Amino acid sequence: MAVNALADVTDVADMLIRASRKPNADWGVEYSRGPGALLPELALIRFSARLLRTTASAALYAQRPDVRRAGECVVASLRMARHASEQRTLISSLVSAAVANMACEDTQSLVALNRLDATSRDEILRELRALQQPDALRFRAAINEGERSMLRWITDAVQAERGDPKRVISALNALLSDKPLKPAAKVLDEQQFAADLTKQTALFDALVEAWAAANADERLAAIEKQAESGEFGYFAKIFGPTVSRAKAGETKTLAAIANTINAIENYTPPNDLPPAPPTKSIIEELGLIR
Repeated sequence: MAVNALADVTDVADMLIRASRKPNADWGVEYSRGPGALLPELALIRFSARLLRTTASAALYAQRPDVRRAGECVVASLRMARHASEQRTLISSLVSAAVANMACEDTQSLVALNRLDATSRDEILRELRALQQPDALRFRAAINEGERSMLRWITDAVQAERGDPKRVISALNALLSDKPLKPAAKVLDEQQFAADLTKQTALFDALVEAWAAANADERLAAIEKQAESGEFGYFAKIFGPTVSRAKAGETKTLAAIANTINAIENYTPPNDLPPAPPTKSIIEELGLIR
């Protein structure tokens, strides 16, 4: 039974490694559902990253160590981090950053153990440098595109009900499970609604501009306070994104990537690494024999 379980894990790891080599990933998210859109793949991505980490450790400490396999798992995790960020939502970028951080930790462990082979070293270095490109983790894109469109979706949904104050409150409360509004909530007429949307645009313009500034943390915090006070409109006050945590996540990950690149660039693979096992035949890859 344990042998079968190990074989299943090995097969899943193989599939993840192959899938990570694809240039992009389509997760099939129904963005048209707005806040009702499901993102179940984010939990699976984190689970998959942990499975790859376990697979790498098993390969490294097996009776016949396979350092190439361990390196492949780290490379796959880095590629999976890039795939996760393509959704361009703040939560997907945070998951992307978490997976990239995990891969950086594993890379530094391989370096410390002197068990990172030359091929994996070069592939990891290439993936890490790609993640250093401007907004590679898509945090800024998530704010500029994902969060902006989400808030517009919410306001459009409420706009359809604004002729009836009670229905407006009902529509808002359907989107606010943890902090329902009181019946005294403001209901906007046509002119007020148009002005509110213009204020929302100003909020996201300010966030996107501040994100890349040298004093980004300070400026983003100030903008969040302005939104909380209602300066960017009624709906932005209720539904506007909180980006401080996201910025901290990006900063931490970029620092980890820079440190890992530095460690790799100063690392020379030893000559006594165990040779990689023979490559599987196409028949074995397809699972026709074991």
